[in-house]
Amino acid sequence: MKYVSILHLVGLSLLTVIITACNSTRETHYQGKEISTSFFQREVQFELEEEYFRQAPECITVLPIVDENGTTLSTSKTIESAFARHLYSKVNRVIGPQDRDTLSRQLAFDLSHQSDRQVWKANRNCYHFISLHPLDDQGNYLFFWSRKAVGVEARITTDGQDDILWRGRHIADRHNGGLPLTPLDAAVAIFEANSLAFDEDVHHSLADDLARRILATLPNLRDPLNSY
Repeated sequence: MKYVSILHLVGLSLLTVIITACNSTRETHYQGKEISTSFFQREVQFELEEEYFRQAPECITVLPIVDENGTTLSTSKTIESAFARHLYSKVNRVIGPQDRDTLSRQLAFDLSHQSDRQVWKANRNCYHFISLHPLDDQGNYLFFWSRKAVGVEARITTDGQDDILWRGRHIADRHNGGLPLTPLDAAVAIFEANSLAFDEDVHHSLADDLARRILATLPNLRDPLNSY
């Protein structure tokens, strides 16, 4: 019994250290093809070209998210809306998903086609796009412990293709559960793990964290006078 209590205290201490360490976010330049995820530190990777300042985007259109197979994700609108909200603090104008879809239907534009994007830029006086590319990490479920994750690579371009002026990537996650050192611990851990696993609202929080952390690496070119 005394041995179990000691293990319990060790487990709680370790969990406290992990939670405390996870409060920091590290911004780094791109390293390799993958972004690492760690309990001990959040990582945001980014690259910024000098051309971004020369072009100084005043308006950015948020493009629809599709995965590598061309499939729209169930959380796409949530993520797109989060990026649109946080972009408002960086540039003067943002065409978010709702206005984009409405205008696309009215004007019969398909922004997945480069030719339509070229016409869109002149028609809407909005010459830059942000494209969001999903990363392959949606979390884990291990019965006593669960983790939900959402990650994207965001790219600002002039045509939605390869002329990248800035890009950033990050994986935001939430985890819950614990070490089942006693029957009571096991019951609590299962409850907490399942509470997270089946909580659909957590996607909104993750999307906001994702957009806020990635766009923190984007320089602010917003004109203060544009707010009045």
